[in-house]
Amino acid sequence: DDGTVSVMLGGGQSPLVIGDQAFRIGAVVTADGSSVVDANGTDITSQISSGSVAALVTLRNTTIVGYINDLNRLAAAFADRVNEVLASGIDANGDPGAALFSYDATAGAALTLRTEPLQVGQLAAAAPGDPGGNANALALVALSISPEINGESFTQFYGTLAARAGRDLSTAKDAATAGESRVIQARDLRDRGSAVSLDEEAVRVIQLQRSYQAVSRLITLLDELTETTINILR
Repeated sequence: DDGTVSVMLGGGQSPLVIGDQAFRIGAVVTADGSSVVDANGTDITSQISSGSVAALVTLRNTTIVGYINDLNRLAAAFADRVNEVLASGIDANGDPGAALFSYDATAGAALTLRTEPLQVGQLAAAAPGDPGGNANALALVALSISPEINGESFTQFYGTLAARAGRDLSTAKDAATAGESRVIQARDLRDRGSAVSLDEEAVRVIQLQRSYQAVSRLITLLDELTETTINILR
């Protein structure tokens, strides 16, 4: 009745505005993810299921984390398999093959993947029973098409990950477009209920103008009748 509006977050569980009081929300960002807290510091992330805030939280806590986990899985599997094949062969000196890749699993395989400073002669291209041959080198080449992760080759797994990123982007754009359409519809409904219609006001102006013209003619007519009456009485 007094014209104030209450704005609630998450289906009416957390207040943002009540009357003339505003309640702040904040973000807490840690290595494990991000969360939204209310003015008292209570975690209210679970109450936010839609809108840009929910999208940002999902992007940070789920989407990007999923990409990173799959990239780490790909990097670790690739490095381990290459090192495994090299270890099964011998180098130009007849020594067991040395590891070509290394990484820090704790910090993330994709982020820390690096090559060891091996000389060409240290690469185990030959099989133990065939010094000077290239059987182990061919085994390395075969890794490009062999099913290594979820029944897919390393290249296919990376392609699947890239395709998922493309689908996520397309889905996000479609959701944004749909959200903008809903906002436009909501504004139209609000304007119909509260805003001024220019067409209706134009009709009213014309009606008032016609009424004014009619009254003016009536006054003119009365003035003429009055003058005529006075002339007759003279």
